[in-house]
Amino acid sequence: MNKEKTRIGIFGGTFNPPHLGHVRLANEAAERIGADKMLIIPSCIPPHKMPGKLASGEERMEMCRLAFDDEIFEISSIELDRGDKSYTVETLRELKKLYPDSELYFIIGSDMLETFMQWYRWEEILSLATLCAASREEGFKADLSVYTPEQRERIIFLDFEPLEVSSTQIRVEIAKNAVPEYISPEVLKYIDVLVDGEFVLELKNPNLRFRGSANQRVIRVQESLKEDKVVLWDDEEGLFEGR
Repeated sequence: MNKEKTRIGIFGGTFNPPHLGHVRLANEAAERIGADKMLIIPSCIPPHKMPGKLASGEERMEMCRLAFDDEIFEISSIELDRGDKSYTVETLRELKKLYPDSELYFIIGSDMLETFMQWYRWEEILSLATLCAASREEGFKADLSVYTPEQRERIIFLDFEPLEVSSTQIRVEIAKNAVPEYISPEVLKYIDVLVDGEFVLELKNPNLRFRGSANQRVIRVQESLKEDKVVLWDDEEGLFEGR
């Protein structure tokens, strides 16, 4: 009697920071595909983003551990450990070696289907994993006529009501000294918001440094214990950039 293969969902992103929209999508996807495990994968340097604009990988890993706290979730450093630009196909190849007897389900937004054929080695991606397109609109179905019948069988749609929130929105709210609504209390506690004439967001890791591109101010922040830390604030872009 053949044993049914384990189903593993894969949900990647910069998670800068992770928010309740991410958590809802991951939970809904896990339920729809019947996942035995959901891998949450903070990215290293996505090809479409500029380096130097992200919180550290260690910090984003920790925020993901706090945000995705259900036992079905496993936070993976597979892309951070690679230490280079992240391509989905490379990650899926590694995961297939780690889980040779499992079915992989790769979660994306349905809007990404419009450009999926521009992804690096997209055909191999479909051979390694089932593509799960999470739709923002009920009943949404993309035009799949450009795919072969075999490829279409590897693409499924997950319809559910999304939580309309973005990491950018949360960063803006924090910079305005507002309390973000769609971020878990545990993640919010991990992020210190210090107000002294200017709004400064810093993470608790004393080794963390931010870089900005324009109109930088150096603000010395007195820490509660021993010594000062220099934090770079970018007026135009804020301390974070990215999804």
